[in-house]
Amino acid sequence: MSIVGKKIRSERSKRKWKQEEVGNFLGVSGSAIGMYERGERSPDNEMLKKFADLFEVSIDYLLGRTNDPTPPQDGDEPPLSPKEEQEWLNIAKELSKDESMFFYQFHKAPNKKKRQLIKYWEHILMDDEDE
Repeated sequence: MSIVGKKIRSERSKRKWKQEEVGNFLGVSGSAIGMYERGERSPDNEMLKKFADLFEVSIDYLLGRTNDPTPPQDGDEPPLSPKEEQEWLNIAKELSKDESMFFYQFHKAPNKKKRQLIKYWEHILMDDEDE
């Protein structure tokens, strides 16, 4: 069994999910999940991303490059340039109290919640385009 396969099986088992359930979520068959777990099939980059998102772990963890399953945090991005920082400060001055509170809470939220909210917002924007 490959390292990736062991990690996939371990993460799936921790959650007490069946191979079929994981397969349905990722758009493949349960037998494909079994093949990944046994090392008979290797996930491509896109499938690795899907596994990492599903299990909320880093791709490096799935590949065995680290024992820390924690995905990279938003804080890992480079800091804003002075010009970018000033632009954001100018925008922030125009926000209402409710808007400021929303962005503050968003900033403090766990990454999983941020991803959920972003997907929801994208869905809302798509609805606007249909009208």
